[in-house]
Amino acid sequence: MQRDVSAVIIGFIIVLAGIGVLGLQTYWYLQSGMWTPLSVIDVGQMYLTAEKAPWFFYPQSCLGVYKILAWIPSSGLLIAFGILIINGADN
Repeated sequence: MQRDVSAVIIGFIIVLAGIGVLGLQTYWYLQSGMWTPLSVIDVGQMYLTAEKAPWFFYPQSCLGVYKILAWIPSSGLLIAFGILIINGADN
């Protein structure tokens, strides 16, 4: 089986981003002595505004989805997603 090289590279970059987020959290922990969680919702709130994506700030529907995304660490999601892309790169 031959792998799609561009998908492997994209998957690898996504895994590195997840490791980078985990490294950032570790750095913050070493500085303050307190772990700072970064969930998917936290990252969405950092990069989006309430005007463009109000659901990230004031969810009115799909509250279960919101709670799940608030619980999932962004680093773990990025690493898992990158690995899935790498493993799915077979033609």
